[in-house]
Amino acid sequence: STVRKALDAVPGAHADAVSVGSATISYDEQQTTPEAIAKAVRGSGYEPLAAGAPNAASKAAGAHKGGGCCN
Repeated sequence: STVRKALDAVPGAHADAVSVGSATISYDEQQTTPEAIAKAVRGSGYEPLAAGAPNAASKAAGAHKGGGCCN
């Protein structure tokens, strides 16, 4: 998927599961940030849910330690 490819390009981020309208993302907080992940999601043409709030994307998209996905 486009979102998976965008997330794979973020050092330390891993798209555990991507489906229509959602994603489960894990990341190494020493290598990247939720903001960098949100930027990658935006770059793939989607709007991350609750981007920028501490761990908000994990609450919105079921991500592990941050991340987020798509509307």
